Amino acid sequence: MTLPSGYSSPYFPGYHSTGFAFSAYAAAERQVTGGLVVGVMLDIDRTDFYHPTTVEIYLRHAFGSSATRALSPPRPVRPYSP
Repeated sequence: MTLPSGYSSPYFPGYHSTGFAFSAYAAAERQVTGGLVVGVMLDIDRTDFYHPTTVEIYLRHAFGSSATRALSPPRPVRPYSP
C-alpha cells in the first residue's frame, strides 16, 4: 500500500478530551386551522470539535377527515458524513 507524501502510517493516534459537551432539543406545533399545522424544531449539539445546529420550520396539511395531531413528536434531520 502506498501512502500519500507526509504520512508514515495508515493509522492515526486517538484523541482524548476532557471538555464539556451538551445537547438540547425543542419542538412545538400549533394547529392553525382544522387541517393545517405549523411547527418549529431546534436541535443543538456542542462538543469540542462538533457544533451542529438544526432549525426547521414546517407546515403540515391533512387531507380529508384525518386527525392533524402528531402521533409522536417531530424529530430533526440528523447530519451525517458518508
